[in-house]
Amino acid sequence: DLPTYVFDRERYWLQAADGTGDVTAVGLDRSEHPLLGAIVVLPEAAGVVATSRLSVAAQPWLADHAVSGDVLVPGTALVEIAARAGHEVGHPVIDELVIESALVLPAQGGVQVQVVVGAEDGTGRRPVGVHSRAAATSPWTRHVTGFLTAEANRPDYDFTVWPPAGAEPVEVDGFYDNLAAAGYDYGPSFQGLRAVWRRGEEIFAEIELPDAVRATAGSYGVHPALLDVALQVTNFGPLPKVAEGEVLLPFAWNSVAQHAWGASALRVRTTPSGPDGVSVETADHTGAPVASIGSLVLRASVPQRRNGLDSLFQLDWVDVPTTRGATLDPQTVVVDLTAADEQGDPTVRARDLVGRALAAIQARLDGTAPVVVVTRNANGYGDPAADAVWGLVRSAQTENPGRFVLVDLDDKEDSRALIAAAVGAGEPQLAIRAGKVSAPRLAHAPAGDTERRLDPDGTVLITGGTGVLGMVVARHLVRAHDARNLVLLSRQGPDAAGAAQLVEELAGFGARVRVVACDITDRAALAEVVASSRPTAVVHVAGVLDDGVLAAQTTDRLDAVFAPKADAAWHLHELTKDSDLDAFVLFSSGAGVFGSAGQANYAASNAFLDGLAALRHAQGLPALSLAWGLWAQTSALTGTLDEADRNRMARGGTLAMSTVEALDLFDAALSSDAATLVPVKLDLAHLRRRAAEGDEVAPVLRGLVRARRKASAPATRSLAQQLPTMPRVEQQRALLELVRGSAAAVLGHADASLLAAEQAFKDVGFDSLTSVELRNRLTEATGLRLPATLVFDHPTPGELAEWLLTRLVPDAEPPSVLDELTRLESLLSHDFDEAARGEVVRRLRSLTAKCELDGPGGVDLDAATDDEIFQLADAELGLS
Repeated sequence: DLPTYVFDRERYWLQAADGTGDVTAVGLDRSEHPLLGAIVVLPEAAGVVATSRLSVAAQPWLADHAVSGDVLVPGTALVEIAARAGHEVGHPVIDELVIESALVLPAQGGVQVQVVVGAEDGTGRRPVGVHSRAAATSPWTRHVTGFLTAEANRPDYDFTVWPPAGAEPVEVDGFYDNLAAAGYDYGPSFQGLRAVWRRGEEIFAEIELPDAVRATAGSYGVHPALLDVALQVTNFGPLPKVAEGEVLLPFAWNSVAQHAWGASALRVRTTPSGPDGVSVETADHTGAPVASIGSLVLRASVPQRRNGLDSLFQLDWVDVPTTRGATLDPQTVVVDLTAADEQGDPTVRARDLVGRALAAIQARLDGTAPVVVVTRNANGYGDPAADAVWGLVRSAQTENPGRFVLVDLDDKEDSRALIAAAVGAGEPQLAIRAGKVSAPRLAHAPAGDTERRLDPDGTVLITGGTGVLGMVVARHLVRAHDARNLVLLSRQGPDAAGAAQLVEELAGFGARVRVVACDITDRAALAEVVASSRPTAVVHVAGVLDDGVLAAQTTDRLDAVFAPKADAAWHLHELTKDSDLDAFVLFSSGAGVFGSAGQANYAASNAFLDGLAALRHAQGLPALSLAWGLWAQTSALTGTLDEADRNRMARGGTLAMSTVEALDLFDAALSSDAATLVPVKLDLAHLRRRAAEGDEVAPVLRGLVRARRKASAPATRSLAQQLPTMPRVEQQRALLELVRGSAAAVLGHADASLLAAEQAFKDVGFDSLTSVELRNRLTEATGLRLPATLVFDHPTPGELAEWLLTRLVPDAEPPSVLDELTRLESLLSHDFDEAARGEVVRRLRSLTAKCELDGPGGVDLDAATDDEIFQLADAELGLS
């Protein structure tokens, strides 16, 4: 007669199907604690087992505790649940607790947690450990080990005198921005620092729980967010040194006791404790003790997981809030691509959808209306054709920020009705599935459970096998994976540079390598090679570029890139789908995931590969698409990148990975069960610094870098608001500085003065791509909708600044002579061609003479003497 129990993925391991959460019928006790579900007290005081499931869905405030891009369960929460479990057997005091490994929460789903308190050891202590696992079949990971005791010493510091006598106030403005730049992405729930004082080595502070979590304070001994803020106070005292890329995390806790429960605000005192520890005492507003930490040791930690493979990511989809009943702006243009035949050849359908999307986008590039591109992924997993559209539009979003929105529908009837609500969420990319709206976020990929290797007796077929990356992969498969049979395909085949040497080199490792000339876009020719080689693994590396901004893209340019990348991948899929392959690996590109300015066609073809991998994965076939970031090793695909291109990518947070790093990521990816992974080297510290300074964070990166604005900064007027109040000459100067500074930033120059007002943009290296980037910077600065041809229409900084002025202050009075003279003085203050100096001096003297002749006090030529006339002539000719 017991009720039916089901697994609850958000709160408890087990709960009644009627939703009551009553677990007592199966011999468990409810903990009544927000972080613990059920508790079992073992017989004869042998110990306690407490169970839970933690997730950002069940405990949303945990998402506000991110370190170096990962959501970490704070050490204070681990202390809280250990103490709560110990409380069940009369041992609520932390005698010693060591955090062995951080407990990372995934963006979706959660982790199972067990707190185990053992029997008393004869010295008055009980051992305690905290373990977690992702699923019932996953191994347990131990995060915490330590001992609990029954008694605690109460702190004797007098908190009733407040602020403490002799303590000097410390500035706290910008504190959380500085933490963010160092890798601590604390959200609202963990931003409770209010005031700080210093007296010698003592640090004092007032803290409180923010409104987001204040209502739950009574459910905890000390809310983990509040105690975490108390630990933040230690940042104002001496801390251990950390190297670049390291962060300080709590490591060893000693003598941690709770003296009162449910506080929502605290007074805090920290003092040094031993050579590398700190003591923390807290009290409520009356001075009564609340919690104390005898000693806490912080340890420098490199936030890299999976043996340092912290550059392997995947796309997660997170729910976003929407407003039901929302409507689209009347000016919004909807490009509906959902009606295409979903049963035909995906390569044909992809060309049709991408061509239609390209035409619709190009027709509206110079407009201002928002454009919503709607696709449909009826099967819910992988649709290569629809994914190709996403690659194209992601690049359109990169070139034209704020103009385009992507929405993908499932086949549910009510999904279309949610388009307006989805667009209103303010995200550039959205999916609607079963009535829920979600957006993509990049997240660290979990490590694979087992190392996966290829069959050494099988045959690996590599397309693009005689290119730089193809050869790198071939060498690696032979040396690291013991591959003994390789077939390398390329257009040139054995005649390709370095092919013969590679064959000879790999033969020295015992490998048989056959190099075949084959046009992989020709299905019949490729089928011949597949039939003769009978591969057991496929690695599709081949690809070409035909870069150009959106306005310059054509269906021919799309086809030139699409054929060797997408068509060939589909041919390989069809020709091998009935084979028992060990691996089917596609070398895709991050361009399809992030969008890439000037590479919309390339992004589309690579996104097709990502969709194909998802499709194969859903069919139970081996599949892995690797959306690579930038490799440092020059290849046919990166050989055209110059220093400015690489600097631009670095400013965007993307660094070049070495070949060793890339191959480590390749091996790690092979062990993953994911269909698509994103191996890319991100400079997260740089992105956090930019975010702390107020720069916008790309939505896809907001799972790794928290978007923030300086809350303490006073509101400032935009440039467009300031200009009308300025004198004309100041308007001109401000816009010229804006243009020159933006141009210098695009080119990677620190000094804007290197670009003269009358110097042509094309003469300093501007091309279509950098012109688009400059346009985007000026759009953000001015609020104007500017054309992509801006730099070509106004070819010098001076001309562009003047044109911007006519747009921003259209009714301005024409400049006076004095305004123009002031502007001229400003121009003359800059260096200019020495050869032109004489001409400049001559013309200035001529203008002076003309002014003297024509003006009210000028010389009367009829009455002038010969000497006066000669003097004027000399001035006119520049001789005097």
